[in-house]
Parts: sequence; C-alpha cells; structure tokens
Amino acid sequence: LDMLLSNYPLADIKHQVHLPRGMPQKVIAELVDAQGIDLIVMGTVSRTGISGLIIGNAAESILSVVECGVFTVKPQGFQTPVALTAEMESA
Repeated sequence: LDMLLSNYPLADIKHQVHLPRGMPQKVIAELVDAQGIDLIVMGTVSRTGISGLIIGNAAESILSVVECGVFTVKPQGFQTPVALTAEMESA
C-alpha cells in the first residue's frame, strides 16, 4: 500500500491511511467512529446487481453504516455496463 501511495503527491494534504482487516462494513464503521473520520475515499468496481451499476456493492453497504462523507472512485478506463436507450437520451 505504501508503494502504491508513493505515486501520489500527498505530502501537503492532511491524511491518514488505515488498512484494517475484517468485514469492510464492520471495520470501516468502527474506524470512522473511533477516529472521528470526516471522509472516506474508496475505489469501487461495480460487478453485480442494480446497485452495483452505480457505485459498487461494498461501497453501497458502507454508505448505510457510516456517518461521514464517502467519495468513490472508479478505475481508469472503467466502462459502465449500462447502455442508454433512445428514451433515456432524450429525457
């Protein structure tokens, strides 16, 4: 994780990196409460289900258990599996 983060200019940004182990919904909610976290930034790749088409299943479940902002980021080159219909485009 440290090697990955070294590719980004974070020195001038107040931040903390946490890598807890366990069920994401549980450990992230506990960490948010314990640390008084204001914002979670998480990567998301939607894989299944209707809610997965928007932000991803794990991110969706975390939204319901935290009381802070959640900023989700799709990977570079992500292509949504949802196709617009002619009716949607004209709305």
